[in-house]
Amino acid sequence: MLISIKLDEVIYIKNLVFVRASDKSLHKEWIEPKNAKTFELYIEYYGEHPKRYREDADYYSHNQTGTKFPRFFDIISQNQSLLNDFDAVWIVDDDISISADTISSMFELFHLHHLWLAQPALTKHSNLSFPTLFQDPQYTLRYTNFIEAMAPIFSKSALQKCWRTFEKSTSGWGLDFVWPKLLEYPSDRIAVIDATPISHTRVSGDLYSSINVNPFDEMNHVCEIYAVRNEVDKIKIFGGIPNEN
Repeated sequence: MLISIKLDEVIYIKNLVFVRASDKSLHKEWIEPKNAKTFELYIEYYGEHPKRYREDADYYSHNQTGTKFPRFFDIISQNQSLLNDFDAVWIVDDDISISADTISSMFELFHLHHLWLAQPALTKHSNLSFPTLFQDPQYTLRYTNFIEAMAPIFSKSALQKCWRTFEKSTSGWGLDFVWPKLLEYPSDRIAVIDATPISHTRVSGDLYSSINVNPFDEMNHVCEIYAVRNEVDKIKIFGGIPNEN
């Protein structure tokens, strides 16, 4: 939990991290050091050992079927407080390497700059992604019109507008083209946060071979539903906040 002090008013900011965790999950990195953790962690474990990771979680479930976004859709459908009680929610893959203090700093920057949708930048050692998402050390953050489904951060209001899309794509592909449209394409509320980079450790494609869907077909279908184009060449950077260090 972050605390923001405004004159004589103390505002408590609540952040949630949601992960679908396998037996190879890296989430234990995210909760160390413990005194740096300013967020709550929801773990949905999908392996074969019930209650594994329970002690790591503030919220916990065990479900062996489904994938990240459809399952979070189901969870929100059953527990609307996840929409209303948290000021920001980070929905992240379990193969992301990052520490608790970096996650806490990420949320702090997200709120400080009044972002609606964001993601931490990727280190240069991360597996292949969109070029605009790799860290630019000259910036604290860069404003953009695209955030990848691998690790999006939603403000409360953005999540309320976007969560119903989560059931539309098993792989998550296509959703990241839809969210900016639902938020009406703001030029200064969607950002890549360069100051708090993550490392994406899994080889692209490992997940999709196990869920029996074609992510390209899903992307095209989702984009058709919401009348958006999946034009990678239209991903833009609109400037940003320079790194003063």
